[in-house]
Amino acid sequence: MHRPAGRRRRWSLRTRLLVSSISLIALVCAVVGVVTAVALQQELYGQLDRQLVGVADRAQHLHPPGGGVPDGGGSPPDPLDFVIAGGQGIGTLGAVVVDGQVVEAKVSTLSAQHQPTGVKLTGDAQKAALAAVPHDTAAHTVDIPGRGSYRVRWAGATLLVGQPTADQQQAMDRLIVAEICVSLGALGCALVAPWSILVVLLGFPAGLLTVTVLAGARGRLLVPVLAGTGLLELAFGVLLGLGLAL
Repeated sequence: MHRPAGRRRRWSLRTRLLVSSISLIALVCAVVGVVTAVALQQELYGQLDRQLVGVADRAQHLHPPGGGVPDGGGSPPDPLDFVIAGGQGIGTLGAVVVDGQVVEAKVSTLSAQHQPTGVKLTGDAQKAALAAVPHDTAAHTVDIPGRGSYRVRWAGATLLVGQPTADQQQAMDRLIVAEICVSLGALGCALVAPWSILVVLLGFPAGLLTVTVLAGARGRLLVPVLAGTGLLELAFGVLLGLGLAL
């Protein structure tokens, strides 16, 4: 037998405040986490793109177009020698692309003697991934089979340079995992011990700021974290004030 609608048990004020507070914490955690992750990704990839411009400049400086055969004869210089010269980082990529076909491609790595050396990319899938890069002045992300994700750009009519995105992706992964842990911890505390919500609100900003800084965020990238946690505390203060008033 169903109870009449008017006699159904209604939530107490304490329960409503608890549900509202937990919902606010979950919402702000999600919004702040997404905004911070997107901002950090843009910043990290922006830094990588600036480094890539430097790689392209050094590649052109070491082997300018039309360099030809050096004085005194001998074979012309390898245009991909730059991957192990000029202080380039391990994983630097270079490729010569002519008429949409990869003539040669190299990636720098460490030899058994821990010396930088160039390894040729010979796989058809690897060459196809590089040949598909649009020929413009922008940087592009490309997945190279067996080598992972790279940020690449053109350094001339036929020379393509690139840098791995592994470090940036690791930073993003650390941030996402840390944000999830902090958010679940905050929600868990609020659910298990409702009286700890005030402690959560005081500790949550510090915890989220800490994991964001450790992931590599600096300066303006902390704005969404500060704004989100400030909004969370303001909203909870309003809820608490309404509860006391009632």
